[in-house]
Amino acid sequence: MKIDKLLNSPWFVKIVAVFLSVMLYTTINMDPTTTPSTPSLLPTGGDQQEVIANVPVNVYYDKDKYTVSGIPESANVYIKGPGSDVTKAKLQNEYEIYIDLSEADLGSGRFDLLARGFSSKLDVQIDPVVANVILHEKVNQIMPIEVDFLNKSKITEGYKAEEPIVLPNNVKVSGPKDLVQRISSVKAYVDLKDATETIMKNVPLKVFDNEGNQLELEVEPTVVEVRVPITAPNKTVPISIERKGELPTDLSIKSIEVVPNEVTIFGPLEELEKIELIENLEIDLSKLTSDTSMNIDVPLPDWAVKVNPDKVQVNVSIEEKVEKVLEDIEIKVNGSESTKVTFVSPENGKVDVTILGAKSVLDNITAEDIKVALYTGDYKSGQHKIDLEVSGPQNVEWKLSKSNVTVKIVKNE
Repeated sequence: MKIDKLLNSPWFVKIVAVFLSVMLYTTINMDPTTTPSTPSLLPTGGDQQEVIANVPVNVYYDKDKYTVSGIPESANVYIKGPGSDVTKAKLQNEYEIYIDLSEADLGSGRFDLLARGFSSKLDVQIDPVVANVILHEKVNQIMPIEVDFLNKSKITEGYKAEEPIVLPNNVKVSGPKDLVQRISSVKAYVDLKDATETIMKNVPLKVFDNEGNQLELEVEPTVVEVRVPITAPNKTVPISIERKGELPTDLSIKSIEVVPNEVTIFGPLEELEKIELIENLEIDLSKLTSDTSMNIDVPLPDWAVKVNPDKVQVNVSIEEKVEKVLEDIEIKVNGSESTKVTFVSPENGKVDVTILGAKSVLDNITAEDIKVALYTGDYKSGQHKIDLEVSGPQNVEWKLSKSNVTVKIVKNE
């Protein structure tokens, strides 16, 4: 018979042996608690059971009129049924656990946790089964926002936090009437640790009662923008330019302009009280032969936090040097009022002064602008030769017809 021939065929026996080996291997290695990802070579039977843990619980109610408490954050769901339906439910995640309060009255009550989105072939059990829920009348209150600073003592030395700016500066707080009535403040917290510049950040809000207890209420908006200016004590002082070297002999400075001519120094208050100007800004005249503009760094004192601006522009205007003679400038005598001074040479007590500088500068200088003086305080009675001292406008040089004078001093005893 054909069947006998088939059974006696070595190829048929080999094929059957391979098939049985595959089925035996699959049976031994298959996980009995899960549905295989590929169709089994052997038929399966019976129900499969799974637990879906920590499923969020949704709640439905009129959120414009009410608030609720007592809703569990999550529930565990136990499902049992055909393996393919159990696997599909877990993988597709189309189910929902919820509590329906749309027809509930104000006050407390026990409400079932409900499920939907599961196959009708599945047996679904929820833990917990019910929840003790309170439905409250919802009330609103507009509250200003207070900004509290954290680590205020740890702000960078020399800096301080100014008045914060909050946008928006008021928020709507909603919740049960008994909780809303307890509201004392709505706060935003800003950390000042190591701050050196203005802080701008979005900050979540917290609601507190008079005793500092945080209240769980709805806040709209939940986050506000806070801007905290961070500054240091400061003082505005002028700038002093120091000159190094000399211009070529045929040139003179018409003007030196500093832009800006003042800077603001930030630092400890006790140091700011001592400083009157910024020095050590130096220009080298020996390198200049014509009008020049240059940017110079403003030196920062060791104790200062910063200086603003940190650079200034120095504009130097240069012209050809000319001369102008101012005749008969009276010599002023400085010394004790009890000392009598008589000029021996020159007898009239006057000298000529030749001033040198830019023509546009000299044109505006008169004899009243030049002061020539001598000092007799250290001299005893008798005749003495004393050097003269001259003072006058900036950017002007001078030469005296006599650099010293002879005077007779009589001191009253």
